[in-house]
Amino acid sequence: MEKFPKTDISPRIPKLREYYLNNSPMATDRQIPPWKYQRSALLFYEGFELHRNAPTLKLRNSYAEAYLLEHTKPVIIKGELIVGQPDLSPLSEDEERRAARIKEYNRFIPQKRGRADHLAMDYTLLLEHGISGILEILEEKLAAIDLDDGTQAEKYEYYLSCKIELEGFLKYAESYKNEAKRLADESEGEEREDLLRLYDVLSQVPRHPARTFREALQ
Repeated sequence: MEKFPKTDISPRIPKLREYYLNNSPMATDRQIPPWKYQRSALLFYEGFELHRNAPTLKLRNSYAEAYLLEHTKPVIIKGELIVGQPDLSPLSEDEERRAARIKEYNRFIPQKRGRADHLAMDYTLLLEHGISGILEILEEKLAAIDLDDGTQAEKYEYYLSCKIELEGFLKYAESYKNEAKRLADESEGEEREDLLRLYDVLSQVPRHPARTFREALQ
């Protein structure tokens, strides 16, 4: 059997591994899935409540997802080159009170299973067009629909839901770009250079098509 040469592991790998092992909610209580710990649930419920007047349940869910993305705090761990992890820190007392107040929404919000009911993203479309390009496609789809034709209502709802959530995702990505720049301005040396490179990556993707392998990974 062919032997591959031994490759030294970057020092950042064991450091990040140690961080994730010690800071994941599952390290505290393996019986409770991370979703229960994340602010994601709180923000989704608040978005769901805020958009109670949405015309359909699917659109209400999409507005809630967009609200979640727009209000999610960007988390960049020292040494990370690919970012986007959720904020897993414990809820504050105020957040606990807000979560308890709207907890009843969990009883009638359609629950997600697997990867959003096992749907797979078209990564080729995303990499080649970026979210801005996909939004242009959605605008064309929406404009082509005859709203007086009731048989096209479901299609219109689907395209509009996609548009709402992708616009929310762009705000989420923008917050990460801004956070990378803020941290770079407060850093120096190699750490500053890493953050500035990350800022450059986040200035391109996901809004625009990926040009490099690193941008594609991000």
